[in-house]
Amino acid sequence: MAVDGAEAVARGVAAADVDLDGRGTDPGGALAFASLLLLADREEGAQFWLQFAAGGQATGAICLYLMHLRRGEWRDAKYRARQIEALEGEPCQYAPVPHEVGDARGRCDRR
Repeated sequence: MAVDGAEAVARGVAAADVDLDGRGTDPGGALAFASLLLLADREEGAQFWLQFAAGGQATGAICLYLMHLRRGEWRDAKYRARQIEALEGEPCQYAPVPHEVGDARGRCDRR
């Protein structure tokens, strides 16, 4: 369900559901653009578009999950692991394996 920007602020709607210009949002396009930015070694810009894509696609959340793991940002990786799990319940979403984040003592938080 797409809503306009003012209504989204009032209701606290996810970014991927906001329709600012009446043409709809495209998380898939954001994911493709983020991939191009990553190939061009523009990780900060890519992270923005991955966050946008993760609002509606498990693939975007998986990319962010891996990015946070690589950087050692465990709390953010756990958040994305939970987001992946939630998005898997949506139609046309798929995450290939369960995601978990281990702490310094080797214990894992399976998500």
